[in-house]
Amino acid sequence: LPLPPPTSVPVRFPTHDFAGKVCRHWHHCLTFFLLLLVLSPRSFSAEPASDPALTALAQKAAGESSPAARAKARGEFISALRSPELSIDARLHHAWTAVLLAETDDERRAILKIAAAIPDARARMLVAAFRDYPYLRKDYASADKALAQLLAPGAATTDAKGKRIPPREIFGPNPFDTPALFDKWEHDGFSGRWADKDGLLAVEVVLYPQNNYKARVLRRGDTPLPLVGFAQPDGSLLLLGPGERISDGRNWIVSARLPADGRSAFSIQLNTYGTSLPLALDRAPLGKVFPEKRPADAVVLLDATTGLRHFRQANGSDARWLELPGGVIEIDPVAGSIFSRREFGDARIYLEFRHALNPGSLGARRGNSGVYVMNTYEVQLVDSFGEEPDEVSEGAVYHIAIPAAYAVGAPLEWQSMEIEFRAPRFDAAGNKTAGARMTVWQNGIKIHDDIEVPNPTAASAATGRKLKDKQPPQPLMLQNHGNRVQFRNIWVAPLPGS
Repeated sequence: LPLPPPTSVPVRFPTHDFAGKVCRHWHHCLTFFLLLLVLSPRSFSAEPASDPALTALAQKAAGESSPAARAKARGEFISALRSPELSIDARLHHAWTAVLLAETDDERRAILKIAAAIPDARARMLVAAFRDYPYLRKDYASADKALAQLLAPGAATTDAKGKRIPPREIFGPNPFDTPALFDKWEHDGFSGRWADKDGLLAVEVVLYPQNNYKARVLRRGDTPLPLVGFAQPDGSLLLLGPGERISDGRNWIVSARLPADGRSAFSIQLNTYGTSLPLALDRAPLGKVFPEKRPADAVVLLDATTGLRHFRQANGSDARWLELPGGVIEIDPVAGSIFSRREFGDARIYLEFRHALNPGSLGARRGNSGVYVMNTYEVQLVDSFGEEPDEVSEGAVYHIAIPAAYAVGAPLEWQSMEIEFRAPRFDAAGNKTAGARMTVWQNGIKIHDDIEVPNPTAASAATGRKLKDKQPPQPLMLQNHGNRVQFRNIWVAPLPGS
């Protein structure tokens, strides 16, 4: 998505005592503070309804050099969220900040209780942010139930026939139950990946709900360093992190400055064995596409000439997703998944896709879709930018194989997925003699290398193990999981040597 020309903003550095102390004694420990340029208008995101005193306390909790001081500030910040003087919008905004700052389960439990008392359907996404924490399952269930009673006291959850009533009909539009309503094709101006030209360092900035931001600094050979972002009144973004103690000074961030010349970049200062080394960081998207890879013998399922004629709905009727200019299709959240009319076994599969930017949702409610090879084995598509790979993140063979490398592009970037698939083998009696196998590249980076897929994928690993593999050929399925995801340039070719 082309970005409008960048707008220069004045450089301002924090004036808090803790930041000045760290800057004066940077050889002992450090505080990160980065200022990014506003790259485009944030037309879809209103300015946060923040409380200045709470914001200052949150910034202290994010950037104090002492762990004890950070913990004290976090406790004060979370306690202040209970103030009856806060508006609902302010409470939601700062509660999401607290989600990013929290380091202990006790802090998360406190945030859950606060979230469960916010009389606004947007709080359903806030509560759901904690549902995958192993030690908070009971707390999450309790908070979810309490919030449901607060929002819709006495509401029935099933109809007269005993059929479950969809939560969206009970609670109305909100980022958890109707995430597609919050999918946007506009850039927020900050999120994305920034890197220096030599690949020494990258910064990934992720938009969180209620105009909050998190980021991580990726330094070659080192563990990622987390940052929390604060939108500033002048339109800039301040990123703060706790810093670290070091032994040799290698890859140590000292400071970052934004040039005032209107470039869409910012600079960062490293300290390498006592020598200051400024680095300029520019946008460095990981998303890459390879239209030239399509072989002459490929079966083209989607390009600028095909429309949706090579796809169908589950019942065989014509595919009902949205057709856009340039051979792009977009999920219609109410239209169901679509299937290729042609069926395949062993195959080389290529597709391009991109996620919308969702400023209200999180996790599985953000950019969720999937590519089902032989309508059986899912390669997950979900906005996992800025997250470590796991068994349900983008590129995972769902609940079976974690991507071996991080290759995820940011929302709005066109990305590619290429799959070399070998179907399971069966004998004449229909007994499986060999499992399916896959090699997968995302954005040109190999994330799975000839892995076995022992069983179909499903909502859980245990459920998948109970399912039986299908005999080839079968259709390719593009999943509708309730988000707006776009696709283009889809083809299937014979697998070499098969």
